[in-house]
Amino acid sequence: GQVLTNLLSNAIKYSPADTPIEVTARTVQETTTRDVGRWVRHIERRDEEWVEIAVRDHGLGIPQDQQDLLFHRFARLPRDLASRVQGNGLGLYLCRTMITAMGGRIWLESSGVAGEGTTMLVRLPRVTADVPHTVTAPVVSAT
Repeated sequence: GQVLTNLLSNAIKYSPADTPIEVTARTVQETTTRDVGRWVRHIERRDEEWVEIAVRDHGLGIPQDQQDLLFHRFARLPRDLASRVQGNGLGLYLCRTMITAMGGRIWLESSGVAGEGTTMLVRLPRVTADVPHTVTAPVVSAT
């Protein structure tokens, strides 16, 4: 929920008034490969199902050479430092931290051309109802 709130908030803040913000979701099949051999090369392939959420705006876009900056703590684009848009540069850093902790990833697609905007993409492992979920409470010491 917090990730979506941050992405929607950014899309609204950095887009002109009266432009649409598009949110889509879909499931994606992805084949992952990894070398699981110790002394002899053995490649394991596994099909995984993911949920992909995209939030697209029609704002200024993000120049390609500055896109990775946005996922760092306290990072804002140089053009935004002088703007009236307020922010502390933590939103996308926190999104990446939360998504990574859930086994997913976040990235953006933008040409950097004003009006073409930016699409923020989140991909998380799809959880099915038949998979047991365990919530572990933190251990609290009485000392």
